[in-house]
Amino acid sequence: MYPILFQLGSFEFLGFEMSAISFFSYGVFAALGFLIAIIWFVNRAQKHHLHLEFISDHFFSLLFWSLLGA
Repeated sequence: MYPILFQLGSFEFLGFEMSAISFFSYGVFAALGFLIAIIWFVNRAQKHHLHLEFISDHFFSLLFWSLLGA
């Protein structure tokens, strides 16, 4: 697997010069996996008639602890 999926060269954004940005494969796949897990959890919660406010209230804490645990 390629460690860097793609790179953006330096560019200007809102008057600021931005340096090159690299998108690493492990970061992209970690974010994709977390997104899929959230979607799966929401579907399971709806199926079992659970409150979805828990997900919206604790999204960032779930993200932090899942990355720390990984």
